[in-house]
Amino acid sequence: MINVIRTSQAVLLFPLTIFQQVKENKDIKRINPLGRFYQIGNHTLHVNVQGDGKHTVVFDSGLGSFSLDWTHIQHDLITDAVTVSYDRAGYGWSQRVNRNTTSKECVGDLRQLLREAGLKPPYLLVGHSFGGLNMRLYAQMYPDEVSGLILIDPTSEYRFLPEYTDSERRSQYFGALRLYKLGYALSIIGMTRMFKRPVWNRYLSKNYIALGFRKSAYEAIYKGYKNIEVSCREVATQNLVDRIPVTILSAGKMNDSWKNDQKKLAKLFSNSRHIYIEDSYHNIHFERPDTVSNAIREMIDLLVIREGINFT
Repeated sequence: MINVIRTSQAVLLFPLTIFQQVKENKDIKRINPLGRFYQIGNHTLHVNVQGDGKHTVVFDSGLGSFSLDWTHIQHDLITDAVTVSYDRAGYGWSQRVNRNTTSKECVGDLRQLLREAGLKPPYLLVGHSFGGLNMRLYAQMYPDEVSGLILIDPTSEYRFLPEYTDSERRSQYFGALRLYKLGYALSIIGMTRMFKRPVWNRYLSKNYIALGFRKSAYEAIYKGYKNIEVSCREVATQNLVDRIPVTILSAGKMNDSWKNDQKKLAKLFSNSRHIYIEDSYHNIHFERPDTVSNAIREMIDLLVIREGINFT
């Protein structure tokens, strides 16, 4: 139904449709990508590889975010490790895909992308929010390819699976979904651009915020949120991997409901550290990037010790 509405709008209001497409094309040409492109199936993905070192750190962003989230942290770790950020399909400079978006599909794309870029496992995986779901699933599906896991205020199954949620929480979910659906519907005629409502958050510069007006970005965030229950189920039904060290950084300024879900998530892992960043909201990697960089360095130090002991 939503696609019928978008198509009807595009035809009936075609001057606005043309306006949106012209502006989008200009934005893409004006803002140079930071990394390289690789063909993944029938679409291309953008990846930014920085730094040097024995360990490879791979970042995945939350819904509505992309590789630029990690620019500061990648620069901070330039001499500590090879760092990898990328744009999921539809976000940033990556092409859209005509499919629903779930964590399993994101993991498949990322795994192939790392191989195409010549980046060999094992990887230290870092995921924020929805990216935390994706990185958990990657570690569960391919444990031999993962050396460690750092989750930054991660989305958990306790927020979205019906068996863990109440009517108030479900109502919040459907309210947010309606907003994402509206953004997806209006983006094709440029109304979100006119209302100055990009997908990207307030932490990015004006140039890069322009990428958030792409139609594919609204499509990606809508489909990702629409299928968040599926993603949570994909993660929850996979076996946990206890041998991989896990660090969870949780935002101390979030509400009690969110923090309780973080506590429940942390208890799933037997080999984990759970740290509250008391002076931060959800976007810890923007508000307190030092804590993320330090957590990554500490994990690398731990991995060096484990390698020296020669764990098998």
